[in-house]
Amino acid sequence: MANVNRPFGLMPVETLSGREPSVHRYYIPSTDTDAYYIGSPVILAAVGDARGVPGVAIGAASGVFVGSVVGVEPANINGIAQAGTTLDTTQVSIPATKTRAYYVYVADDPHQIFEIQCGATATNLVTTKLNNNFNVTIAAPSPATSPQSATIVDNATINTTNTLPMRMMGLAQRENNEVGAYQVVRCKINTHAYGNVIAGV
Repeated sequence: MANVNRPFGLMPVETLSGREPSVHRYYIPSTDTDAYYIGSPVILAAVGDARGVPGVAIGAASGVFVGSVVGVEPANINGIAQAGTTLDTTQVSIPATKTRAYYVYVADDPHQIFEIQCGATATNLVTTKLNNNFNVTIAAPSPATSPQSATIVDNATINTTNTLPMRMMGLAQRENNEVGAYQVVRCKINTHAYGNVIAGV
């Protein structure tokens, strides 16, 4: 049975130690011009809020990722967000054009294991390359109102190159998932912002 084309970005599933995924809070300023979705890979940014919450930005395909977005901060019980603005509790994505700052929760453990869908072309989607590295293709969902990122594996980049940002860890062991186009793989960030000797931002 052919795999289903249903991208969801980088979805945290567990860590190498078997613990549940852990998340931390990050800041996105109103001047940011990218849209964010659940599963969007992000990098550390040279920005922070007045209380010292560090900032993130959408990563490039070959970026030094810190993790993926797993939630957008809702309003608190008093209806006032920690950012000082009333937020919509149904918020699941962040628009490219912003009228205020946002906060997101990011699965940022260097040992985090994710699942991600591969692309349509079966190039490099063979069992002998299930431990290779790869770039991602960062994309918004269609329609843009969908909550999950359409980021996928860039199949053409699957290789042993040690500087590629993501490390494949085999096929996700689930029903209706087989080697070939749109396969879902387990992976971790290979060049993690907190897990390597990486320059600050």
